[in-house]
Amino acid sequence: MTVPQLTPEMERLRDQLGEMITELIFASQDVAFELAMLECEDKANCPLVKKTKELILCVRKLFEMQKKMVRTAPRVRGYR
Repeated sequence: MTVPQLTPEMERLRDQLGEMITELIFASQDVAFELAMLECEDKANCPLVKKTKELILCVRKLFEMQKKMVRTAPRVRGYR
């Protein structure tokens, strides 16, 4: 099976996507830390807590996908 070569534009977009995912992961970690320290008697029913958990699960999936992409991406000569 032949692996198609990435165009310079595709490489740039891949790099930008990776940077955005990294920023999203760091921001989500900050939210998760704040959530962990939240002092609320009814956390289980708080809509903010529920949405934050959804966000963190989504970010975790993105992170896992990003790790797989890095491991399986073909090395382009002259790039990293």
